[in-house]
Amino acid sequence: PPPPPAPSTPPVTVSPPSAVEDSDTKIVQVFYATDRGRSDIAGEFQNVRAGHGALSLGRISVNIPPKHRLGEIERPSWWTFQRDNPDNFLVITDRTVDAYDDFYAALRQRVASSPERDAFVFVHGYNVGFDDAVFRTAQIAHDLTFKGAPILYSWPSRASYLAYAYDTTSSQQTMLQLQFFLADVSNRTGATSIHLIAHSMGNHPLTRAVAQLQRADRSKFRHIILAAPDIDAVVFRDEIAPRLTSPGSRVTLYASSQDQALVASKIFNGAQRAGDSRDPLLLAGIDTIDASNVVTDLLGHSPFVPSVLMDIYSLIRDGRAPGERFAMDPVPPSAPRLWVFRPAAR
Repeated sequence: PPPPPAPSTPPVTVSPPSAVEDSDTKIVQVFYATDRGRSDIAGEFQNVRAGHGALSLGRISVNIPPKHRLGEIERPSWWTFQRDNPDNFLVITDRTVDAYDDFYAALRQRVASSPERDAFVFVHGYNVGFDDAVFRTAQIAHDLTFKGAPILYSWPSRASYLAYAYDTTSSQQTMLQLQFFLADVSNRTGATSIHLIAHSMGNHPLTRAVAQLQRADRSKFRHIILAAPDIDAVVFRDEIAPRLTSPGSRVTLYASSQDQALVASKIFNGAQRAGDSRDPLLLAGIDTIDASNVVTDLLGHSPFVPSVLMDIYSLIRDGRAPGERFAMDPVPPSAPRLWVFRPAAR
């Protein structure tokens, strides 16, 4: 058969994580799957669900500016009327919508060209538009110096602070599509290792999709990273966690007591959230890490701060247990069940 088509941009070589990126502008290519409805512009998507939840597949190239700061998504602020200058901001430079076979041919080639033959799948949380999810995926890939294939799964969030109930329903409706997609990533990409990363409400469909997959489809999932999961804590403990862990996979849960979005969710839902470390979940087979000391954003709901990114970098690169990683203390020291980040240096 003919060789698979080359991706629209070549694989990018990046340096190890640092506080500031001083090198030239870089391009990160993000592979995506979404059940959002398409817009009139190819490669752009609406904040509503596609008919029958049909998946769209494709690739988007994102410019990473010089002097990019670790953990930041540099974008123009609407009140400053700044333009999308690639010297200062993450900017989308190319959009491609792929047919099913073309998408997996390009994805297989990207995986095959990477040193570890791996990929990660990122599932965003509540109040996130499609392009914002693309920017976050590109930022994570760049900051982790990830040389495999970065993949975004974007469910149809309404991208509004006032649409929590809508997003909750939408995140539930996407579970079967995500399950189907994860099975394809496992079976059609040639990846030897796949890392799953979910944030906030995105943990809802990801954890349920993984729990429903056949064991053979889950065998390549090396790391399952749950950042600030907005899931009922009792449901997670009793129904999800026992079906999430499996031989060969490390499950990591980043929680925080400073996450005001999870506090609001607790009030809205009337129940503790799995990502709230004030009553941390300490479960067999899951590494629970309290990130309260290093969360610095306004609402405390972006866990992708430098300390956490560096920890994920060490986790994915070396597969180390929490006690072998940097800047964390065991609680209690003699027989740890919880790990706590030390306060960030000022």
